[in-house]
Amino acid sequence: MKHLSSSVSIFGLQIVPTLTMWITTIYKLWGVMQERVYQKPIQDIDDLKRRLIAAWSGIHQQIIDQAIDQWRERLLACVKASGRHFEHLL
Repeated sequence: MKHLSSSVSIFGLQIVPTLTMWITTIYKLWGVMQERVYQKPIQDIDDLKRRLIAAWSGIHQQIIDQAIDQWRERLLACVKASGRHFEHLL
C-alpha cells in the first residue's frame, strides 16, 4: 500500500497515513460535489469549470469537518490495529 511522505503524530506515535486513507476523505467530498455539478447536462468545458468552482465554494465547512473527522476515526482504528486491516474496527 502506498504511503504519503508526511507523518502524523497520534498519542506520541508517528503514523504515515496510507494513500487509501486520504482517498477516502477526498471521495466523501467529491460525492458532495458530484451531486451538485451533474444536476443538469454539462454544456462544455467552461460550464464544467464554473460548476466545479461553484460546487467547491458552496460546500459548508461542516461537511469538510465531518470528512476530516471520519479520516481521524480511520487513522485511530489503523493505530489500534497496528497498521493491519482495521475496517472491522469502524
